[in-house]
Amino acid sequence: MNETKKSRKLMNRRTLGGVAALAVAAGTLGVAMGMPNEGSSPKKSVAAKQATETAQATGVTQAGDAKGIVTKAGTETKVFTFRTTAVGDCRRMNGATWKLSSNGHAYFKGHFWSSSGDDAWLMYAKLLDHRGGLIGYLHADRNPGDSRKFVINLSEANQIVTAGRNAYFADHLWDDVTTISLTRHC
Repeated sequence: MNETKKSRKLMNRRTLGGVAALAVAAGTLGVAMGMPNEGSSPKKSVAAKQATETAQATGVTQAGDAKGIVTKAGTETKVFTFRTTAVGDCRRMNGATWKLSSNGHAYFKGHFWSSSGDDAWLMYAKLLDHRGGLIGYLHADRNPGDSRKFVINLSEANQIVTAGRNAYFADHLWDDVTTISLTRHC
């Protein structure tokens, strides 16, 4: 191996190692970073892939009627179910759900997969009214950065990851929420 290739390889290791350390730190702050493809020049930028999808509530249930949901007496739930979707190397499997309660609490559960590993599924959940108008966002319980961002770590290639996330929203929006729109990135 000639000297130029050795120094470039060493520089790439140092650059990727430094970016990995920053990514770990950024992950705790809720910041997403784009990594260059292996073998590409650090000067080239990689465009983030994203998409949007929506789901309407499949039904409203009274407390005690919802399977697997423990709610306080007098609260109702709405369930939004999403199909399989893929963005970049990541895939969210069929049947992912957001369950909203009339008291302002929400819970997400889904199964994810990455073909390359070292990925993260980033998601924003918009609350829409019957006309498709934006009325609010779901907010992550524990995200010190952007509380609207939900991050699912997909660190291993070809491994299915089951993820659950708690969230909240302004409960005065309950009657108006008919649809959830997800913007997602990988």
